[in-house]
Amino acid sequence: MNNTIKQPRAKDGKFANVLTQKNILIGKITLAGLGFIILTSLFYTGFDKLSKFLNANEFVKYPIVKIQFHKPFEFVPNAEMAERRRIEKLINEKSAKWVEELNDEDVMIDFNDPTTYKEEQVQKYSTLFWEHIWKSESTNGKNNIEGSLQKYCEDKGMWNEIGYNPAKKYCFSSKAEAIDFVPKYIERNCNGMPLSQCLCRWNEGNKDDGKPNLTCPYSDGNLSLAN
Repeated sequence: MNNTIKQPRAKDGKFANVLTQKNILIGKITLAGLGFIILTSLFYTGFDKLSKFLNANEFVKYPIVKIQFHKPFEFVPNAEMAERRRIEKLINEKSAKWVEELNDEDVMIDFNDPTTYKEEQVQKYSTLFWEHIWKSESTNGKNNIEGSLQKYCEDKGMWNEIGYNPAKKYCFSSKAEAIDFVPKYIERNCNGMPLSQCLCRWNEGNKDDGKPNLTCPYSDGNLSLAN
């Protein structure tokens, strides 16, 4: 009788190693699958929230100007955007009528009028004021002759076709900056005045009593006698 104990075959160890490697591979595949499912779920949830947010808001981009820095963009609720568009449409529809008023009876500037939207008031007075000063000061940008304020600013790569010249030759960085400046000037200097008086302040400044004239050659369109 042979009592010799058989040694484990070498191939049994190899088989065990194969099983171990297979289990590790399965584990890796399982973890990768679970990770993929989790990432897919998170992506879907994030995408769903983003989609709902974009459906409820509108992306609005703003230019950044020199006088006042605005947010370059924001997300505005759709209801607010609808209201903004309604006001803008109302303003655009009335712009032509406002320009006609420039040659009609004088307009009283009143930013405290409770019957009119503030945005509409600002746009109305700014439109009337701009139409007058741009035409009077540079014939709507055509007076770029040597020695003019317009030409001076153009040579510097800047802009001033509206005659704003408080102490020395002044230049805006761009037309957009000037457009942004005009309503601020009117709100700061002309609330409660007739438009003609505001134009006189723009052209002549204040008189001895600290107030501008009610009317002047500039507001009357008689530019040969204006400052």
